[in-house]
Amino acid sequence: LKPWLKVRVVAARAAHCTELVRSALAAMATAMAGRRRVDMTDPLSLQSTLEEMRRLKRLFKKYDDECAGMLREDQVRKMLTDMDRGREPSSTELQFIMMCYGGETRSLALPEFVQATDCWRAYLCQRRDLRAAIARFNPSGSGKLDRLELRGYLLHLNSGLAVTDEEVDWVLSGASVLGDGTCSAPELMLATSLWCTRRAEKTDMRRTKQGSCGCTIS
Repeated sequence: LKPWLKVRVVAARAAHCTELVRSALAAMATAMAGRRRVDMTDPLSLQSTLEEMRRLKRLFKKYDDECAGMLREDQVRKMLTDMDRGREPSSTELQFIMMCYGGETRSLALPEFVQATDCWRAYLCQRRDLRAAIARFNPSGSGKLDRLELRGYLLHLNSGLAVTDEEVDWVLSGASVLGDGTCSAPELMLATSLWCTRRAEKTDMRRTKQGSCGCTIS
């Protein structure tokens, strides 16, 4: 296996998630999407950003066939299917997106739509690798990592160095957005991002400088 997941911590907004989980989701999606900070003094950078926003607005309107300004779950499913070349998302994948970005209304407005498409694109890039990691650390074959199996995964990310109970519980509580106390493939993506965020923060505290984190799953 030669999967990789690089995470850069940035600010984000996502309904029904803690601030740290929002940041981790945005970090993962932004890094995978290759987004760059807009230079307000650069006309080419501004033009590119405006063109991208116009494209996203057109895409949003394509699925908002009732002009409601919000996408229902069935409309989000269609969007995710189209982004995955006709493969319909599993129930777990769809619920992950809706729980992270849908809020109490279980629907996506334009800002959440933009974040959700970034997240889904990042997940598609990593899905095969994440499933391979689950197969490796999930001997029971349930397709999800429980607490003990997640510890093994985090030990791997941590190069075999000890991982505390508190750290495992912290990652699991943030990543298990579906609420069953386990990590499916999309939740494992979030778990990896949370772990790298935590490790980067510890590195920053030690070195008193801004840092980033790269995690390799091999």
